[in-house]
Amino acid sequence: MDSIAPTYALFLVQELQNRRLDKELLEATQLTLEILESGADIPLTSFQQLLLNAESLCPDTPVGLIIGRRAHIMTLGPIGVAAATAPNAREGLMALEAFSHLHASYSQVTLRSTLQGVRIEISFLGQIPETERLHTESLFFMLQHYIEMVTGEPLTTASFNARHSKPSYHEIYDQWIHSPTTFNNDQISIDIPREHLDKHSPFYNPSTWKQTLQTLSQRVRELGKSNSHSYKQYVLSLLYSYEPPLPAVSFAAERLHISERTLNRRLQKENTNFRELKSQVMQFWAEQYLQDTELSVEAIANLLGYQDTANFRRAFRNHKHCSPQEYRKRFSDLARANTLGPVNTNSDASVASQIAPI
Repeated sequence: MDSIAPTYALFLVQELQNRRLDKELLEATQLTLEILESGADIPLTSFQQLLLNAESLCPDTPVGLIIGRRAHIMTLGPIGVAAATAPNAREGLMALEAFSHLHASYSQVTLRSTLQGVRIEISFLGQIPETERLHTESLFFMLQHYIEMVTGEPLTTASFNARHSKPSYHEIYDQWIHSPTTFNNDQISIDIPREHLDKHSPFYNPSTWKQTLQTLSQRVRELGKSNSHSYKQYVLSLLYSYEPPLPAVSFAAERLHISERTLNRRLQKENTNFRELKSQVMQFWAEQYLQDTELSVEAIANLLGYQDTANFRRAFRNHKHCSPQEYRKRFSDLARANTLGPVNTNSDASVASQIAPI
């Protein structure tokens, strides 16, 4: 059963206590104040009903933003401790991605490094269409607060992209969310420029950071007993979070607090290996460099860590069945054709999908 920490429900209880509406808030939720204050996770279905009750009781109140405004990164428990004591925002966001499912089982956070910075994609695995807007708003505000806490400056150059339509109170977004917000997108995401990612965090605590990662990694190992792809997912997430050159297997094993041999053995049980996963991510970066930069093939090979450009060309052809130069030309030709033709709202993804192997 999907579940969530009770913290967010308690935020709303406190808010509505001031309006003497807290009893009505809990109606039909099968929750009591005693259950919430026990600290144990609550069923997602009960939390969903509580959110609907809050909107019904306070129709002019941006419930999701209120939760987000109260939610500090430490709301996430051990995951928040890891993020708060990380060396920088990039490392903290990587911890959020790797372990977010331990806090809210119905959500999935995906972090991808890009040429501009990072993109955080958020997916809700449960059926929450009626309250997705509220979940999105609270996550937007909490992540904004986290970045600003680490960097010490307003996050004004990011982009918050929501799936829901523009709400009636959208003016409040301009007051509370410091970067532009777009609506009616296919994917919930946040684009954060690189200048906010690698600045040293004043809250960095090496011992707490290491100890918390070790605790969370132990929980991942326990999850691995029932999740046949947990190690593959973790390694892919780790690799996609970095810009080239990508980390070695020793780094991934260290993050999981296991030996290289153990990690390789567990990946083998999942019908993969570190080399295959790293090759997949390197191919992603190769395509990004070819699509979005004018770097030479030799320079791209060097950035990706190839000692020999011929090895890069061979690996690229094995993936795409064409040379890097041919791929770049096809992408350029198709992008030019799309520019001259009908307006394409997602040109990069569309053009990439049309480059068929030869």
